[in-house]
Amino acid sequence: MNPIDQPPLDMRADPEEVSQAFQAATPITIRVRRAGGDGYAASGGGKRATCTWSQEEAAKRVAGKLYGEGGFELFPAELTERDAEKGVLNIYRANLRQDS
Repeated sequence: MNPIDQPPLDMRADPEEVSQAFQAATPITIRVRRAGGDGYAASGGGKRATCTWSQEEAAKRVAGKLYGEGGFELFPAELTERDAEKGVLNIYRANLRQDS
């Protein structure tokens, strides 16, 4: 086939594969806030989760929804002044666990 007649590469790729590759290469930011009453609410990557005992556990639940249980790595990130003003208590970064 003539290269001019071929569709662009992104049109030939399976959208699910592209999404998975992008998600693996891009860390997701998870922000944790105080939930109504006792507990914490975490959100990121279009997912949300709550936990009554730990900010980190709420973030892990969001990462688990995005990458599957145990299929992710979670790292604390620096809280910015802007986020703190909006009520964010903690920020985490999650990415797909790279098997070695």
